[in-house]
Amino acid sequence: MNNNHHINWFYLSSSSGWIFIILYCLFTSISSVWVSMSFSEIKGTTLTFFTLLVAQIIFLIFSFIKKQKTIGFIMENKLMVFWLNILTLFSWLLMFMALQRIEASVESAIYQGWVPIVVMLLGLFKGNNGWLQVMGPLLIATSIFALIVARLYFNKDLHYNNTKMVLDGVILASIAGCTGGIYIFLSAKIMKVIGVTTLHVLTTRFVILLLVTSALAQEQLFTIVATDLYTLSKLVFLSIVFVVIPVYLLQHAILKLGAARVSIITPLVPVVALATEYIVAPWGNVWVPILIGLVSISLIISNILMSRS
Repeated sequence: MNNNHHINWFYLSSSSGWIFIILYCLFTSISSVWVSMSFSEIKGTTLTFFTLLVAQIIFLIFSFIKKQKTIGFIMENKLMVFWLNILTLFSWLLMFMALQRIEASVESAIYQGWVPIVVMLLGLFKGNNGWLQVMGPLLIATSIFALIVARLYFNKDLHYNNTKMVLDGVILASIAGCTGGIYIFLSAKIMKVIGVTTLHVLTTRFVILLLVTSALAQEQLFTIVATDLYTLSKLVFLSIVFVVIPVYLLQHAILKLGAARVSIITPLVPVVALATEYIVAPWGNVWVPILIGLVSISLIISNILMSRS
């Protein structure tokens, strides 16, 4: 009887993990489409500041409830907090800026393509991965390169017809993905060595990003706060949908399923974003969607190789 109860609880716990990671993919992809289609008139710095300010407040409230000493943690780990903040500054800010230049599905495929490339290559450099796993990054790099070429070649058939803007978006998404990969690799190492909690990271990693974006976007920030309460309310809602909820869903899924199985599911983000874009405003050709699917497949294959190591 007790064994049956244990088995039932295991499957219930595992099922909730799958539900949470699928919800994470849905929230992340749909909100990415929303950013690219509905916030083009707002600067990337303004978007970043508002969404992360709300998230920061919520994380600090949870930290207060949990009685975690955030200031003390920063003082004890100043260098670590500084570098994680710098990496977060580049990955998040450039991600928002890229979303205003290229479609969300393309941005997501490029961003999520570079993350595992950087993580696996850093692991290979550190001796953590075998040479067989080089095939994973090579497959991802090839599919991303093909996607970028197709995106630029078929530019006239898509929503945006400014080639320079599209190229800027590709570059921004690539840099964001690379810095995001470095962040994931370093933060995982740090959390293992000194036992940093997720809440400690969430309450301290956005400080520099908030300072920089508030300075860069102060003119538009003042205008929105003073005269545009509707846009302000949309930004607050975007923060909850795009940052707070996905972070919680992802962390819960990692807890229930483990990082390897979670990473195999996350390529659903560009696929769902692509499907959402087709529903809202269908594209004029099939090659870019096919290549987005190829990037997602290469991510899945690479993550399977990673999970078997």
